[in-house]
Amino acid sequence: MYKEPKIAKLGTQNTSYGYPQGQKRRIRPSVLMVVHITGNPDTAAMPEGITPGTGTYQEWKYVSSANYKQNSAHMFVARDGNVIELFDAYDYAAWNNGDLKEPETSWPAIKRIVSQPQNNPNEFCLREVECTGSTGNYELTAEQMETVAWISAKDSIQTGFPIIRGDTVLTHADFNSVDRANCAFKASTREARLARLCGRAAEIRQQLLDDQSYAAHAKELAAQAEAFNTKLAELTQDYEQKLALGVAALTAEKIAHESDVTRLEIEKLQAIKSTTTSIKDRVRANVLSEASEKADVYLEGI
Repeated sequence: MYKEPKIAKLGTQNTSYGYPQGQKRRIRPSVLMVVHITGNPDTAAMPEGITPGTGTYQEWKYVSSANYKQNSAHMFVARDGNVIELFDAYDYAAWNNGDLKEPETSWPAIKRIVSQPQNNPNEFCLREVECTGSTGNYELTAEQMETVAWISAKDSIQTGFPIIRGDTVLTHADFNSVDRANCAFKASTREARLARLCGRAAEIRQQLLDDQSYAAHAKELAAQAEAFNTKLAELTQDYEQKLALGVAALTAEKIAHESDVTRLEIEKLQAIKSTTTSIKDRVRANVLSEASEKADVYLEGI
């Protein structure tokens, strides 16, 4: 598994970047990475890291000064693998390996660059990094190699460029084999170390792509879960509404049934009352008739 470095974007007051100076890129770069070494044993011997008091911070402070006009780099990589970023590599070319002296034209990238003298060699390079160290005593650390590989992998994914030594991955020595023969590696170990760096970058690239695929899959699953929860909420609401309507319907039916029962009871009571009234009327009629007969008998006897 790769280790993602800490990147501090500290910027720069040094205006020695861009072609023409200060201007954004005018051609599309074709080289992913150019590896450099600072070459200062004093800062290499200082504490590791990117905070004040470390060798890399001291390198950045010196190069990023407004008074410094010589060269520039997109990033400084500390010996613990962490990074100080000065300016955006996708917007601006750095001034770090424009001096062509007996360049290694057997490499395809160098051959392309040499064949187009109308552009500065730096313009063909996407990213140039300075690794704190000094060839011989302070070679690039494993942490620095890992970070450079990680950066190369990220840029490879973003640009679509392959990671190939001599085609998309170079060192300063490839541009200038006279004055920069040991930048960023001494000649005896250069190719072996660059082969490991490119191999590791390819591994990290695949891991990053796998992570992106996993992240995309996780995002898709999250979206499906959200859609499911939304549908579940809709179904729950629909069920509750139907349940409420059902209860209301049952209640109305119960009231109607009870009303029917009450109505029947009332009708029965009314029938009984009517019957009772009829009986009373008959009784009263009989009583009156009997009383009348008795009265007639009595009157006849007088």
